[in-house]
This record gives sequence, structure tokens and C-alpha cells, in this order.
Amino acid sequence: MNLEIEKKFSVPDFKTTFEKLKKDFGKYDHTKKEGFWWCNNYNSINKILNIEKPAIIKKDVIIIKSIGELNLPDDSYDYIRLRISGNNLKKITFKNKSLVNNTEQNLEYEFDIDDEKFKKVVSYLKEKAFIFYCNTKETWEFKKNDIKIQLSKISDLKDSYIEVETTGSTEKILHDKLNKFLIMITDYKLKEEIKNYVELYFHENSEKLKTSTLGRYSRDAYKILEKYLIEMNE
Repeated sequence: MNLEIEKKFSVPDFKTTFEKLKKDFGKYDHTKKEGFWWCNNYNSINKILNIEKPAIIKKDVIIIKSIGELNLPDDSYDYIRLRISGNNLKKITFKNKSLVNNTEQNLEYEFDIDDEKFKKVVSYLKEKAFIFYCNTKETWEFKKNDIKIQLSKISDLKDSYIEVETTGSTEKILHDKLNKFLIMITDYKLKEEIKNYVELYFHENSEKLKTSTLGRYSRDAYKILEKYLIEMNE
């Protein structure tokens, strides 16, 4: 379990920001990953733009926990996220999100999962839940001690974003660490963003999504995920 404290900022000028990050923090890791967010507290005919408080309910969490042989509390969560990275790494995340004084304060349980368990989890979710958001996230991650600085490009969003995060178990310590670090990057002149990526995606693509239902959106997103499932069977 991690308590994750995070600030997000929009980055209108990717190139300039990237060069400054390299100068200030040196080496970085580059990743590209596909993400799929699942919930099951809405039905298929709900408009996708009306998905405001997604959740994955407790009884299904218990079953998925058993399928994946995962260690986490039997509870409901805001969503389950499945991710596939370019290095073929699969992750499953159970997450509760909150916003405290314009700072994201999230509780998450994240696990690496092998192909067979991943496919079984997907099979269960396909029958019991819907994908309410999916994206491709390309990230350049820098580190300063135990602070992560992630510069990312997100599919279907016009701006790039920087996420500054620290994880641990003590809320006050994490907030203090984050706030001290943010002072170091005030000259970046970043614009704070308190919307999460789902909210940003819905806002920027509202015209395109206005007639889409959760069921239709989920079917289209599953087609993307299905390509990776086929590759696992080859």
C-alpha cells in the first residue's frame, strides 16, 4: 500500500521544459504504456460524460484479488486500472483518489501481474465491469531523492503535463517533502492543474463524446486491449 501525494501542472512548451529537466535533474527513464480504467457502478446506457464517481465494488474486488493472488484489503475502490508497458510489463492498480487543498492525495495498491493472471482478470472484468477511460501515456521520469518528476504526453490531450509525486505512509511527511521540492521548481512557471486525466479528457473531447454511452466507449476501448491479449497468446 502506498499513500501517494501528487501535484500536477500543465506544460504548454514541452521541448523547453524537457531540456530544463535534463539540465536540473540529469538522467531519466522513458516509458510508454497503455492504461485501461474499469468501474462497475454504472450501466451500459449511461452517457460516458456522466461518469463522475466511478467505483469498483467490494464483492468484485474480492474475486479479482483471488484471481490475481493479490494482497490488499477487501473493500470498494474508485477504479481498477490495468496497464501494459512497452517492455511487456503488466500492472494492476486499485486506487482511491482525493483532492486535499488542491493536492492529489491517493491511496493505491499496485502489483505486477503475469500474463496468465492478467488475462483471467481481464476476462472477469469484461463480464462484470466497463472501461470508462483509456489512454496512451508516454513519460520521461526524473528523480530527486525520493521525489518523482514525470513529464508526460497523454493521448487525446493537447497539453503535456508534469506530475510531481512522493509516496510513503505518513501524510504530513509526504506533504512537507513535496512542498519543499516545489519551491525548487518555481522558475519553471508551470500552471497548476487540479483536474485528473479523466476529467481533462472528458472536457477536451466533450463534443466527440456527447452521444457516446459507457457501453459503446468500453467496447471500443476493449478492442485496443484485445490486441495485446492476442499478442500474449501468440
